[in-house]
Amino acid sequence: MKLDQYKTLIFDCDGVILNSNKLKTKGFYDFAYFAGEENAKKLVDYHIRYGGVSRYEKIKFFYTNLLKIKLSKKKLISEADRYSKIIQDKLLKCKVAPFLKRLKKINNKSNWV
Repeated sequence: MKLDQYKTLIFDCDGVILNSNKLKTKGFYDFAYFAGEENAKKLVDYHIRYGGVSRYEKIKFFYTNLLKIKLSKKKLISEADRYSKIIQDKLLKCKVAPFLKRLKKINNKSNWV
């Protein structure tokens, strides 16, 4: 697919195309669940409290402050990849957001792929 053949591109920002608003929160819970439900909930609380912080910082917080384990750069990257895989799997199962039908109707002359 060549992107230059399109006049408009829409990037999903959590809820525009996919009903994914809570997906990252659930993803952090699933990511941390191996360390127990309490730790998973604490990571979720941190994620919600610091929404603009990168996943790398959230993972560092999880290991350093909750598990009391120092993380190497290699392990941090590996764990960020593991989190990304969790999110990717959830996105593939995510329902289409109800607004998409309305967006298509408003732009009915567009070629929707």
